[in-house]
Amino acid sequence: MNDFIKKYSKDSLLVSAVLIILALFLIFKPGLSINIVMTAVGIVLAFYGVVQTYSYFSHSKEIEFFNFQLVFGLLGILAGLVFIFNPTFIYGILPLAIGLWIVVKSVTSLQLALNIKNSGGDNWQLMLILSLLTLVLGIVIVVNPFEALEAAVSICGGFLLVSELINLFETVYMLRMMK
Repeated sequence: MNDFIKKYSKDSLLVSAVLIILALFLIFKPGLSINIVMTAVGIVLAFYGVVQTYSYFSHSKEIEFFNFQLVFGLLGILAGLVFIFNPTFIYGILPLAIGLWIVVKSVTSLQLALNIKNSGGDNWQLMLILSLLTLVLGIVIVVNPFEALEAAVSICGGFLLVSELINLFETVYMLRMMK
C-alpha cells in the first residue's frame, strides 16, 4: 500500500508541476494560449471534415439517401481552416456574442427588478444592483472583447495555479506523513 501511495504521490507531483507551468503560461501569455487552443480546435475540426468527406465518397450511395456527411465534412474543413488561419475572427466573435448575451440578460433582469418595485414587491434592490453590474460587465466585453477574453484566460490560469499549489502542498504533506 505504501508503495502505491508513494508512486501515486510522485505522479501527482509531476502532474502538478506540469499544470503549474501551464497555469503560469495561461496567466502571463493569454493571447498565445488562445492562439494555440484555436489552432488545436481548427486541426480537430479540419480532420473531422476530411474524415466525413472521405466517408461520404467511400460508402455506398444506395442506402444513404439522407446522408449529410459531405455537408458536415466540408463545413468541418472550412471551420477548421478558419480556426487555423484566422483565429482572431473566432476569438473576436466569441466574446462579442457572450457580451451581447450578458447585456440582453442584464437588461431583462433590470426590467424585472423595476417591475417588482412598481408592483410593490420587496427585495428588488439587490436584483437591480446585480443587473446593473452585469450590464456594465457585458458592455465592457462588447467594447473590448479581446482583452476580456485574455483576462478570462488569465483568471482561469490563476485558478489552475492555486488549485495545483494546493495539490502540491497536499501531496508533500501526505508523503511526509508516511515517513
